[in-house]
Amino acid sequence: MADRRALLRGWPARGLLLLVVLVLPAEFIANDRPVLLWRDGVLSSPALVRPTERQLGGRLPIPADFHDPGVQALLAAQGAVQLWPPIRHAPDSVAPGVPDAAPAAPSWRHPLGTDDQARDVLARLIWGLRLSLLFGAMVTFASVVIGLLLGAVQGYFAGTTDLVLQRLTEIWAGVPILFLLMMVATAVAPTVWVLAVVLSLFMWMMIARYARAEFLRLRGEDFVRAAVALGAPARSIMARHILPNALAAPLSTAPFLMAMAMTMLAGLDLLGLGLPPGTPSLGEMLAQARNNLQAPWLAAAAVGALSGVLLLLTLFGQALRDALDPRLMPAHRVLEPLPSTPAVPDAVLEVRGLEVAFGAVQAVRGVDLVVRAGEAVALLGDSGSGKTVTALVACGLAPPQASRIAGSVRLAGTETIGAPEKVRRALLRDHIGLVFQEPGAALNPLHPVLRQVTEAAAMAGLPRDAATARAVELLGLVGLPEAVARPQALPHAFSGGQQQRAVIAMAIARDPVLLVADEPTASLDAALRGSILALLDDLRRQRGMALLLITHDIAAARAAAGRIVVMRDGRIVGGMAADAPAHGAPPALARLLAPPSPPPRRPP
Repeated sequence: MADRRALLRGWPARGLLLLVVLVLPAEFIANDRPVLLWRDGVLSSPALVRPTERQLGGRLPIPADFHDPGVQALLAAQGAVQLWPPIRHAPDSVAPGVPDAAPAAPSWRHPLGTDDQARDVLARLIWGLRLSLLFGAMVTFASVVIGLLLGAVQGYFAGTTDLVLQRLTEIWAGVPILFLLMMVATAVAPTVWVLAVVLSLFMWMMIARYARAEFLRLRGEDFVRAAVALGAPARSIMARHILPNALAAPLSTAPFLMAMAMTMLAGLDLLGLGLPPGTPSLGEMLAQARNNLQAPWLAAAAVGALSGVLLLLTLFGQALRDALDPRLMPAHRVLEPLPSTPAVPDAVLEVRGLEVAFGAVQAVRGVDLVVRAGEAVALLGDSGSGKTVTALVACGLAPPQASRIAGSVRLAGTETIGAPEKVRRALLRDHIGLVFQEPGAALNPLHPVLRQVTEAAAMAGLPRDAATARAVELLGLVGLPEAVARPQALPHAFSGGQQQRAVIAMAIARDPVLLVADEPTASLDAALRGSILALLDDLRRQRGMALLLITHDIAAARAAAGRIVVMRDGRIVGGMAADAPAHGAPPALARLLAPPSPPPRRPP
């Protein structure tokens, strides 16, 4: 919701809103008739319904020209009150009182001048912008509906249905739209509705491609399988479960599609294949500029208006894409490093006063943490306590959405907050090894495991043969000789525990001074958890490196760490030795060390 509010507060959205407000009520902005007329106790709007002179008390049954001095004298004699629009010119009426030959240059009466038929350019620009925006909105809406429907059917049912619809789509995409429009223009009068229908029949394909890809991706997710297992019909699954999760990509494309539709309408009008001559549109204004090169104000008005609208739509589309997918939002981060102080002796990692905020959410609040060389520290806490964010910032891998980072983080004696990117990357490469929570996500699914461990070893500057020998040694050290026996085996051919061993081998390939393990046993069973924790402890003792274990399991913390630090609500609330008795633990640890309560019994 915050991202959507930020989207509406952005200047592209405000600019589009202002443009719509200015051009949508075009009858009340640019017209040669009053907006309101108070006459004989009756209030009317000549801007909406044009009266005749007879209806105004005259004799002629022709439409009243409110710029005619005779009509104005007639209204003045009746004591009528008129409220005129800001621009007293209609897009199709000849501007009165033009001193020069048309097209006339800009003046105080006509700020953008007149065209070659003495019509006010500013009035035609306002009406043309409204026509272009409404046309683009109609084409975009129809294209999104058609594209979502066909893309959803293709992606969900896949197989033969997808194959047939894909071939038909490719055939339809090969139809030349320009020739089709020429045939339509000769058969029927090209109106806004006709052109919108014709363009919608072609512009849905972009939306369909995105929708198809999203439905293909989401149809295999567990929440969709759960709905299938419950017996939900396909229509309900597509509409209620998949569609809300698949709207980000198609909807973020809609502003770009609207810009494309407006450009195509302007091009068709410029070529004479669009709206009837005389219709106030941006393309007709471009044609006027092409035919009157001696009047540069015509080209400046048309090109400037079209370029400005397209720029606003493009920027709004980018902002909409970022709002619908927060992972794409650019980082607007404030760094507030603390003043330099003497370093703690033998400290591999030193964190002082660390604060991390995600917008209005304060995730980490004044954390102090020290990990010395060869020491094993467990950072213990419930989910959402801030322990993973603390570890990521300590490793120089702050989430991109973090809006504020304050405090001090020293790695091997070097400050990382505010450090140049080159320095931060060098520290990460030379001093830290990372073991992630999901080993399947940390391994490239398209590369063999042996190759990935070899690449990690090569990052230490080893030649190819030495890196291969180093990878074989590491895989044997972590107990995964299967990856060497099957050098072409991909990650999916190994179990979860084997994948985690491969990730550990990659993490220690460069002999780091600090190994950070983020929930390394969360997805493993009890037997594998014990073996992975024992492996981490043995590696720490053999290689003399420090270990920072991120976990919410007190048993894992006791098994692999010598000291336990507890986080809650973004703060360090306690600490103790791993082998300390439970009855002497601080209050912050008492709840975590207490045995779990038995499950409630079912009432009779």
